[in-house]
Amino acid sequence: WTPGLRGFELPTGTGYFLPKQSDVVMQIHYHRNGRPEIDRTQIGLYFAKDDQAQKLQQLKLLTVPGIFSGSKEVDRWKTIPAGENAYRVVGKLVTEQDCTIYSVLPHMHMFGKTIKVTMTPPEGKEQVLVNIEDWDYNWQESYFFRQPIVVKKGTQFTVEATFDNSLKNPNNPFNPPRDIKRGEETTDEMLFGFIRATTDTPGDVKTKYMLEKGEYQR
Repeated sequence: WTPGLRGFELPTGTGYFLPKQSDVVMQIHYHRNGRPEIDRTQIGLYFAKDDQAQKLQQLKLLTVPGIFSGSKEVDRWKTIPAGENAYRVVGKLVTEQDCTIYSVLPHMHMFGKTIKVTMTPPEGKEQVLVNIEDWDYNWQESYFFRQPIVVKKGTQFTVEATFDNSLKNPNNPFNPPRDIKRGEETTDEMLFGFIRATTDTPGDVKTKYMLEKGEYQR
């Protein structure tokens, strides 16, 4: 779950596989406000009927992480400098098997400004999966495609974002601005594109991260 994310039904013919005797673990982030509060956290699981379960395709997560900064000199992303109002971060991966994708969830924190997730088939044209030009931390949706998209081996997925670490950003919690590190806290930053996918083989979707600087030169 992320702020603003509403409940949803999974695409027809798909489901998450929950092995027998599994533990269901919830990771919850709490932010203190100086007074006692009531935790209203709930979880609801809807199970497929036995005759349906055997026919469902197992949903898996394909994660496209932000890896390099491209604002100035291309380098591994670690910190967003104070005062920077258009800090650019990019990440790429390539699929090593065919798959089918159903949705995309872009994710950043409070310094996010713009975010775009694209896919480029081998010897094909770039296709935009989601493009948000005015990021709102409090509205982080999972965007389901009208129709599932068949993805060929060798397809490149790219996540590209800009961050605003200046006083022009009304969500900046720091005045004056301070350097923001990549991390888990809400007042840190991160960049991901989460894509739901299925494959014809068991296990995770096979992918390869693009980790060479030369692959990020404009």
